[in-house]
Amino acid sequence: MTVAQVLGHVHDLAGAFRDAATKGESPAASSPPDPAASVLPEDWREAIHLRLAELVRAWQDPLPPPA
Repeated sequence: MTVAQVLGHVHDLAGAFRDAATKGESPAASSPPDPAASVLPEDWREAIHLRLAELVRAWQDPLPPPA
């Protein structure tokens, strides 16, 4: 696995865990990711930073009360 694949995997997993926190649906949240298939975005430095910030915010927000 290359460094680019690892960083792409971090990017994808951050999105999947963010979606899990917000009960959102994404392909990454509904199936196990393939680290080798991860594609590192061109703006990976900013994109990973933003994804991780979204992940933190999503898990800090309290869950709504059950219906």
